[in-house]
Amino acid sequence: MKIKRFVADSMREALEQVRTEQGPDAVIISNRRVDGGIELITAIDYDESLIEDALKRIRPSAAPAAQPEPAARAPEAPRPAAAPQQPAAPRAPATPRVSDESTPEATPPAAAPARAGSARPAAARAAPPPAARAEETPAAAPRPQVVWAQDESLMAMRREVESLRSLLQDQLASLAWSDRLRREPLKALVLKDLSVLGVAPDIARMLADKVPAATSVHAAGRIAPAMLLRHLTAIEHGTLMTGGTYALVGPTGVGKTTTIAKIAARWAVRNGANSVALVSLDHFRIGARDQLATFARILGVPMHVAASARELDSVLATLATRRLVLIDTAGMSPRDARLSEQFATLVGPSRRVRTLLALGANGEQGALEEVVRGYAPVRPEGLVITKVDEAGNLGGVLSVALRHALPLAWLTNGQKIPDDLYSAAQKRAWLIKRAIELAAGGGAIDSVDDAYLATHFGKVATHG
Repeated sequence: MKIKRFVADSMREALEQVRTEQGPDAVIISNRRVDGGIELITAIDYDESLIEDALKRIRPSAAPAAQPEPAARAPEAPRPAAAPQQPAAPRAPATPRVSDESTPEATPPAAAPARAGSARPAAARAAPPPAARAEETPAAAPRPQVVWAQDESLMAMRREVESLRSLLQDQLASLAWSDRLRREPLKALVLKDLSVLGVAPDIARMLADKVPAATSVHAAGRIAPAMLLRHLTAIEHGTLMTGGTYALVGPTGVGKTTTIAKIAARWAVRNGANSVALVSLDHFRIGARDQLATFARILGVPMHVAASARELDSVLATLATRRLVLIDTAGMSPRDARLSEQFATLVGPSRRVRTLLALGANGEQGALEEVVRGYAPVRPEGLVITKVDEAGNLGGVLSVALRHALPLAWLTNGQKIPDDLYSAAQKRAWLIKRAIELAAGGGAIDSVDDAYLATHFGKVATHG
């Protein structure tokens, strides 16, 4: 092991000297401030055992009264092995002979009572072989731990490196985005148009990559809406209106009960009130059933209440002759511990309940994503997008629908029953047009500039 001392004006210069003279494998043993600047003690071919031996040689000289010599501690190690022996009293005089054979440092007065019982064990303890002492001492001593000092110069250098790294990443992303504008102008324009609508970056990249290569750049302004319309699927209007048992699930405040009343009213007008029934599973909120009961009384359809899976099975058996049964559930956050209880009520081998997930178009994209993931165990067949009239932008709900490949079932654009209810299959183009109108009015994300585009899409050009 080669140890060397370096002194420089700053930590950076000292590290550069170490790197130049000793290479990248050098180990910093210590660092401190001195009159000349910064002092570093480094080593090549670092060996901890040599450091331990050096520390042992330093410690006795620093505190001779507090620590005995290593040879003085050695006689005490085998005491448990000598304890079972019961030597005879006449052999006690062997102690002087043992002290004559050992050095004075190896037989301190404190060890004399332990040697009074036996001569041979005492001799073995008093004069262990040098090799044995060398092996026992490192095992008994605690291994030193290297503690890196939080030197202010090192911390400043670390902050400077992180700042330079961030600046370099921004510059590379900007160059990559400029390169994409030059090489793939059509895709770059589509990415920008989708971002203006509030579409998430991952969905924007997915749609831009699927743009046909033969598309003219002059049609770029129409490509983004066309790609949304092409990949945003919807449940055909007749699929739901053929009947069945449907449960509308979702978080609180998205308008599930009002939407169920709209669907029931639309069905009653077309197929008669005697073929539809309503069921409430909301036994958590006070007065939650009263709203659905009022709607049922106005529509002239029966309304039942079920508080458990067994009661739901009984109610569904009673309503077996009804062509359409709509189940209203309690609005719960995806983090609510009671959500699993509601899932167990809806999902079961004996009940054929199909679920639709209600999402508020005015919700933030991260919250909508959490709702979709939280309600995944009930396997929703489609989405009911509510509160379109209250949304500031529609990019968030469109991104969630595309990311999870969930088709749209219904759209609601107000509180009127049953007027403000639309089939998503017939209103997809209107929904995308509404998203464009909101973006034009400043309802999309705050700023879609070159910095935003470079940050989110620069890596695509670098690796693509």
